[in-house]
Order: sequence, then C-alpha cells, then structure tokens
Amino acid sequence: GGEQQVSLSATLAFTTFWLMPRLPRFRAAYPGVELRLTAVDPYVDPVREGVNAAIRYGDGDWPGVETTRLFADEIFPVCSPAYLQAHPELTDVAALPEHTLLHLDVSYENWVDWGDWLRAQGHTPPDARTGLLFNTYTLLIQAAVAGQGVALGWRRLIADFLDTGQLIRPLQASLQPAGAYHVIRPAGDEPTPETGALTTWLCDEAAPGA
Repeated sequence: GGEQQVSLSATLAFTTFWLMPRLPRFRAAYPGVELRLTAVDPYVDPVREGVNAAIRYGDGDWPGVETTRLFADEIFPVCSPAYLQAHPELTDVAALPEHTLLHLDVSYENWVDWGDWLRAQGHTPPDARTGLLFNTYTLLIQAAVAGQGVALGWRRLIADFLDTGQLIRPLQASLQPAGAYHVIRPAGDEPTPETGALTTWLCDEAAPGA
C-alpha cells in the first residue's frame, strides 16, 4: 500500500535476457516504486495499451511517442560449445547453410534474419529456410544453448550466455544493424516522476561499462 507505480512493456526476449537480471538493482535504487512489467510479442504501442513506457527496436521515428535511445546492437552467429565440437567444419560464413540454422518464424519490424545477415556478408542465402523455426527469440536461444543448431545472436541480449560460455562465436563475421533499442512513452504527456526515474535507470544500465 502507498507505493508509486510505473508500467513497462518489452518483448519477451528483451525482458528475459536483458531486463530481468537487472531488476534487483532497480528495486534497490527505487524501493518505493512498484514496477509493473509486461512481456509481450510483438511490440506494444504505449498509447493504445496504456502503459507508461515500452522498449522498442528500430530507427526511433515513430508517430505519437517520445523516444530515448538506449543502445545499438551487433549480430553474429552463435552456438553451444558442444555443437561446435560436433561440427568442427564450421569455420567460415560459406559453411553456414550446410548447418542447422535456427530461425525466428515471426515478422518483426527491422528484424534481421539469416537471409538478411548472409546477404550483408556477401553470400546468397539458400532458396528455402532449413533448420528449426521458433515463434519467440527466447525459445530460439534456448535451443542454441541446448546444442540444436546455430542462431543469430544479438550481442546485448545474449551477453550473459557468452560470458558464462553457454554460447560461443564460431565465426568472427558480424553485422551492425542501423536500428537501436529505445524507451518510448506517449508524446505530449508529462511523465510521472516514476516514469522519469525508470527511464533514467534504463539509460544508466544501458551505458557502456554499466
């Protein structure tokens, strides 16, 4: 009773991989703020859904919202150590189509799939997708950790898996997409102190070296 409340929406992957490990620090910094967190795919429109803020990936130019940039990202192939041990021939980009590729079977704005990534490396993707398809990035990464194939890793989302060695980079090739993650909130409304505090905290956590 008496706590001030703020609501935040983000995709399931962003919530699970980036936000959840950091939530204890938010609670420690703002013990009087009750955070209502909603993980949902696809992206939520805060104006339509009535949340105070949301996390969205893209160019930051969206109607009806004000944006605060958090960070850009880098995309590269990842797999489990066990998968690479079983497939030592995975030594260059040209070998990727011969492997089990893990695909996201959902269309997101500005999402980079294997076709986009391979073309950016100067390679022609296969005519048809082969491998495994998932409806959430969270499941896709869990499959990669379990050794079921090669995934496209978004570095800021899977950093913990790389740090713990659950996922590794078999190749050094990467892509830096044009988009970035942003905090968005309805335009024209004065943010509550709690929304302002949440936005500041998110920016602090997103800063290099945080």
